[in-house]
Amino acid sequence: MDDGATEEEFFQDFGASRLDDAAVNSLLVRARATHDVELRRLVKEVQMWRFLAPHLLDRVVPRGAHMDESDAVLKWARFVVRGDGAIAG
Repeated sequence: MDDGATEEEFFQDFGASRLDDAAVNSLLVRARATHDVELRRLVKEVQMWRFLAPHLLDRVVPRGAHMDESDAVLKWARFVVRGDGAIAG
């Protein structure tokens, strides 16, 4: 995933806590108020993935189930979706 961001930007974006649901909903309200269709669609996409991703991951690797630790994609998914393996864990 190379979007041209600097390393500093990467750490700012992925080193911070994700926006909570209230902040995401606030963005949706702002998008509607300003008629920003692209922002509204982006917020709804984030909301959809936040709902869907945990269910998909649970079908592949149920919480607490043994997983092949050499599978880097599943390790990344567990970290991103569940926070599994996070330093603050």
